[in-house]
This record gives sequence, C-alpha cells and structure tokens, in this order.
Amino acid sequence: MELEELKKVWNSFDTRLQQQEMLEKVILKESLVSKSDKGLGRMINYGYFGLTLIVFGLFVLIWAIFSFTNRPLPLRIGLYMTLIFCIYGLIQQITGLSKLHKIDLSSPIRENLQRVSSYRIYYHKQFIVMLSSAAILVIPIIISHFFFVKAQIWQWIFLFGALAMGAVGSWWEYRQMYQKNINTIQKSLEEMKELEEE
Repeated sequence: MELEELKKVWNSFDTRLQQQEMLEKVILKESLVSKSDKGLGRMINYGYFGLTLIVFGLFVLIWAIFSFTNRPLPLRIGLYMTLIFCIYGLIQQITGLSKLHKIDLSSPIRENLQRVSSYRIYYHKQFIVMLSSAAILVIPIIISHFFFVKAQIWQWIFLFGALAMGAVGSWWEYRQMYQKNINTIQKSLEEMKELEEE
C-alpha cells in the first residue's frame, strides 16, 4: 500500500514538474515574442518617420528648384542631384518598410529568421549606397559655395555643422536604431527556435 501511495505521489510530482517546465517555456516564449515585437515596432515607426521627412524634403526641394532658377549652375546641379537622391531614398524607404512588414511573429520561426536576415543584408547595402551618394552630392554644393556664392563664415559653419550632424545621425541610425533592434529580433527568434526544438 505504501509503495502504491509513493508511486502516486511521485507521478503527481512528475506531472507538476512537467507542467511547471511547460509554463516556464510558454512564459519565456511570450517574453521573447514581446521583445521581438518591440524591436520590430521601433524600426517600423522610425521607417515611417523617415518616410515623412523624405516626402517633406521633396516638397522643399521642388520649391527650391523653381525658386533658384537664376542661381549658379553647380548649386542647381546640387539641387537636382539632391532631388534624385531623395527619390531614391523614398523608393528605398518604401521597400525597406515592406520587408519589415513581412516579418510576422505568428509565422514559422524559420521563415522569420530568413526575412530578418534578408532585411539585414538589404539595409546594409542601402546604407552604403546612401552614404556614398551623400558624399558625392556634397561636392557640387561645396564648389558652388566656394566659387560662386562667396559664402560667408557663418554659411560655412552652418554647412559643415549640417554635414557633421548628418554623419552622426547616420551612425546613430545604423547602430542604435537598426543594428541593435535587428540583433534583438534575430537573437529572440533563435532562442524561440531552440525552445521549439527541445
């Protein structure tokens, strides 16, 4: 009789232990999904913020192009190049947002890992293209300010201050906004995959 009771107690204990382990896995998975969802949400919101800035910039550029028709040629070339740069940025931003929206945390983990990896590669390439284009874009603006506009000291300070802010902003965007959040999402998905495989 004692042996039977001991078996029942042991079985009850074993069942509770399994339930506890299952509960811990569920809580951990929910925590990982929540962490991934926050990172994804931050990137999507920032993407829409960037999209809004680009559209606003396009309107300002179109106004500037029509207003500065009698300005020096290098300045007008700089404006047209900036317009092309913004249009490319708009296309890149829309494409990036569509890739982010494809990451669905209720989909299979393997698919999400592929989508996150695809977005990481896409963003890295686009970041290099955008930085290179921005560097080329600055050349006609500097030439026009040096040779044609005869810029005053405050204009040079403003120009180089804007360039420095753009460089720091780009670095922050890449490291803190995208790379940090993508790493968080990828790490969480990998941990969820390990949980499923256990």
